[in-house]
Amino acid sequence: MLLAIDIGNTSIKFGLFGESGLARHGRVKGNDAYTLIEAVGDETVTRIALSSVAPSVTDRLIPMLASQYNTSVLLAGRDLSYGIEIQCDEPETIGADRLLNAIAAYARTKCATVVVDVGSAITVDFVSARGSFVGGAIAPGPGIMLQALHRQTELLPNVAFEKPDSPVGHNTKEALLSGAYWGTAGLVERLVSEIAREQGGKPTVLVTGGGGETIAAEMQGRPDYIPALTLEGLSIIASRGR
Repeated sequence: MLLAIDIGNTSIKFGLFGESGLARHGRVKGNDAYTLIEAVGDETVTRIALSSVAPSVTDRLIPMLASQYNTSVLLAGRDLSYGIEIQCDEPETIGADRLLNAIAAYARTKCATVVVDVGSAITVDFVSARGSFVGGAIAPGPGIMLQALHRQTELLPNVAFEKPDSPVGHNTKEALLSGAYWGTAGLVERLVSEIAREQGGKPTVLVTGGGGETIAAEMQGRPDYIPALTLEGLSIIASRGR
């Protein structure tokens, strides 16, 4: 069984892929290898594919995972080729998660697609009708918005992101949540609209990321939410590399 692992800025996502595809997936907070191994459980892991946007965590986790499962850990972009045309300046700087999302999205749609990932950062990327990664936009995620307001002001409290009951906040906490939630929804909607207008046509829209499900529900056309999209991309390039 393939264990696909995506190391993010605040959590680690994992997926177990068998002959019939994705068998199970999950997420653990933080970046502790032991917590991840416990969450994976007693599954028989024969291969490991890993992607990361946190190099310091990657360097620490790879030897621990290799030892635990007695197999090599293949890193996206180093050991596993993405196999996607990147129409960007400095393609080596494009985050692994963005490229893997694009690969998995195109495998699903086979057409021009806008991929939205709502996590610590928000990425909105365009994949062409022939499967090329064209580029996109990066913005702060709702959690970072709230943290920045708390850290950069004296009176605003630290608030955990969640959907508010109303866009009109009746206290400071509710007002912060409204700004983060509806601000994120509006930001994503506008970016998708502008990318589609510039690129032409009516691209399919897919949404992923820990904060993506609630945001997708607020968007026009109610795009599909695919929680394990990045992991699907990892499984695709791992299969190519066998």
